Amino acid sequence: MRFFKFQSMVNNVPFDKENFLAFSIVEGEEDNIAITKIYTTQYYQRERSNYLNGVKNTGLTIDEIYNKMQDINASDEDDWFTDYLTDFEHQYSIDQFREDTLAEKCYYCHITKNDIKTLVAKKMLFKKNERGFTMEIDRKKPNLEYTNDNCVPACYWCNNAKTDEFDDEEFIPIAKQIKAVFDKRLNS
Repeated sequence: MRFFKFQSMVNNVPFDKENFLAFSIVEGEEDNIAITKIYTTQYYQRERSNYLNGVKNTGLTIDEIYNKMQDINASDEDDWFTDYLTDFEHQYSIDQFREDTLAEKCYYCHITKNDIKTLVAKKMLFKKNERGFTMEIDRKKPNLEYTNDNCVPACYWCNNAKTDEFDDEEFIPIAKQIKAVFDKRLNS
């Protein structure tokens, strides 16, 4: 919702349910992908008194955009989300979700559920939460939508390390190192 508010501000698009439901960030929608880059590389990374580069005609500083976003009346947002969720399965189907969460190995480091069980049995995992025993959902391109083509199964460690910073291609070398650590533990 925050990103939709942001793109509404910088593109002078009315902040309404129709535009919210039509809004998406997927491969091929270059205007929205460009705005995503501005949002992630400038809006959160620069001084709030600065202007955004690459944004046409807003004439607003980052701080002014932030304040206007806070002022947007979104009393109907809950209804919008209900309609969005109703349509969400067309983007990322429940069957694909199940397949991804039930997957036996991580897309990035290729650790398997059996490897994880072995590490648990050997007392070689040192995490401090309940996660890690099933695969999680990760977006290969983190600034794009959850779609069948963009989502993959990821182990807790890869999902945590990848965050929203790296795309799948950038993360693969990091995942290889994560796998090397687990292989060393498995073989000790």
